[in-house]
Amino acid sequence: MTRSMFRPMLPALGLVLLSLAAAPAAAQIPDEFTNLKLLDEDIDKRRLVGIMRDWAGGLGVRCSHCHVGPDNLQGMDFASDEKETKRAARVMLEMSRAINRQYVGSWDEDDDARHQVVACYTCHRGQPKPPRKLTWVLGETVTSQGVDAAMTQYEELKTEHYGAGRYDFREQIFGELAQTAVNGGQLDVALEVLRSSLEIYPESAHLHAFLGMGLIQSGDVEEAAKKFDEALDLDPENRTAQRGKMTLERMRRPADGGGDGD
Repeated sequence: MTRSMFRPMLPALGLVLLSLAAAPAAAQIPDEFTNLKLLDEDIDKRRLVGIMRDWAGGLGVRCSHCHVGPDNLQGMDFASDEKETKRAARVMLEMSRAINRQYVGSWDEDDDARHQVVACYTCHRGQPKPPRKLTWVLGETVTSQGVDAAMTQYEELKTEHYGAGRYDFREQIFGELAQTAVNGGQLDVALEVLRSSLEIYPESAHLHAFLGMGLIQSGDVEEAAKKFDEALDLDPENRTAQRGKMTLERMRRPADGGGDGD
């Protein structure tokens, strides 16, 4: 968990109100509130509505996600604890408060840290359920459907979610995905992942260098050398490619004969 977090991380407590700007909906919000167990019982309406709007935005939901009633708020029972999402929200609020007060708030040596807090968006990223790491999602697809399906899934997720901060779409994730395959004894899958990823990111020195390393393991040292050269053409400072070149030099160096045989 990083320092640049959010305020309270919850699926929307008390009243989760996403669109309160419309007059008809705003008119349905009571002026006095009951069953506020964690928020100040004397909180004013404007402040409470702002908090609820913040929570709702963090999860990308509307009031009815936690409260009993329709989206237009007609007859909404804000006090009811019937929905599990509302009960869970209270737990999440308590957790985020503990993090902010006991941990984030203890970084006195860093003035900026005191202004960085854990909130709903920190984990949820605008979704009711926090998104999983993209390499995990793609890895499951590789296992169940193959590399081509995972690449298609990557493109679809990128089209749908790019810019929302929900997934890390940088090309480095394919290096992680390949490493996972190698760790699982699937070098062939790792090589396929890297070759396919280079069709998406042909100018990535990182991926060329990673493929070179995989090719060394497969025994194809000549092709590995080409990949390291391509990586260094794109980025002369690429350390993976530099290490790969040194590895190849050691492999090609004649073994020490140990003297002249006398």
